[in-house]
Amino acid sequence: MKAKTKNISIVLYKPKYAGNIGLVARAAKNMGISNIVVVGTADFEREAMQQRSTHLASDVLDQIQYFGSIEEARGSFNYIVGTTARLGKARGPFIAPHAVAKDIADIFDVSFEIFLGRK
Repeated sequence: MKAKTKNISIVLYKPKYAGNIGLVARAAKNMGISNIVVVGTADFEREAMQQRSTHLASDVLDQIQYFGSIEEARGSFNYIVGTTARLGKARGPFIAPHAVAKDIADIFDVSFEIFLGRK
């Protein structure tokens, strides 16, 4: 069964380097995801992104949406999955990745984002 990925977006929050955006574009393309959202600045050199993404993900780079704030970026999504390697009382609720995957599989008719923090 082919995954339905058209409703999935990967959100990069204030990425530090253009190369990181390129690497995410490459990984997204490999998974069949074509929607990338960048929150923060749009001031990244296309060539630096392209070097890390390879020519196969050029279409993903062409479709990147840029927003100034998290609030703007999350406006059109129904379901947001945040990622972190840190644990703490102020974070949560925590859901294991396999449980999130099951939840997402049940709601493919809505749009959702996978939110990645500063990198």
